[in-house]
Amino acid sequence: MIEPGPLLSLIGTLVRFTTFTAMAVLVGAATWRWAMRGAEPASDSPWGTPRRWGMLAAALLVPLAAARFGVLLVEFRDPMETWGEAAAIVATLPTARVWMWQAVIAGVTALALVARVWSVATLGALALSFIPALSGHAMAVSPGRNWAVALDGAHVIGAGLWIGTLALLSVRLRHGPVLPAGSGPGLVRRFSPLALAGAGVVVATGVIGTLLHLDLAGGVALLGNDWVRVLLAKTAVVGGVALLGFLNWRRATPDYEASDEPTGILRTMRIELALGGLAFLLAAVLVVMSPPG
Repeated sequence: MIEPGPLLSLIGTLVRFTTFTAMAVLVGAATWRWAMRGAEPASDSPWGTPRRWGMLAAALLVPLAAARFGVLLVEFRDPMETWGEAAAIVATLPTARVWMWQAVIAGVTALALVARVWSVATLGALALSFIPALSGHAMAVSPGRNWAVALDGAHVIGAGLWIGTLALLSVRLRHGPVLPAGSGPGLVRRFSPLALAGAGVVVATGVIGTLLHLDLAGGVALLGNDWVRVLLAKTAVVGGVALLGFLNWRRATPDYEASDEPTGILRTMRIELALGGLAFLLAAVLVVMSPPG
């Protein structure tokens, strides 16, 4: 196995970032179907419905799985091996098999969304949320591997419930057809408890999961570890998203209800989504770094 160069590392990071984003949007689409749809008048958007965004996200996860396999293949291949020989070996690795399952489940999920079979699509979205855990640090936790996998999967689901649904709400308010008076604030009000639940899951699973990876006896010395520093940066960004969400709930939402004009709330939503994307990017960096110890 060779040490990846800067270009390959960048490609790998972008592939993981896009994977996390697609998973969040897919969970957000399922959340919209079961928890948000009743608050929205029946109408179609030129930017596509949440179902279509879910289809795009699920379909995108198929080539992304192949891209992750390709990055691993380039890293793993010995110059003395042919590409076919190296691919045959890589295909036997546990992480590669997990990505194969990602491609299969994502394909089935995309087809279920085409057919509007939401029960299958939702199960697919939930199953795909555990792919990062099954191919990441959680599998190295001992004892407590099953708990680590469950926590990491719930972490992805919480992020999708929160950031994924927020992204779809932002698109609906900005690019969808004109909503009847009061319907837009109704969507925002319905989203608020979902955001709170998603943020709570993200924070709780993040804290508990971190404790499974860290020996706090290391004290201040832990701050010298790159993994810990990136984790703290991600935590600070997630805190920023939560703070903006709180301000949206306390200030922007009442203003929106009073004026029925979404400009102000969309402005803070865009900042939330930008910070959420930064959190996904830091997560994409974090998963290939080694925790201390």
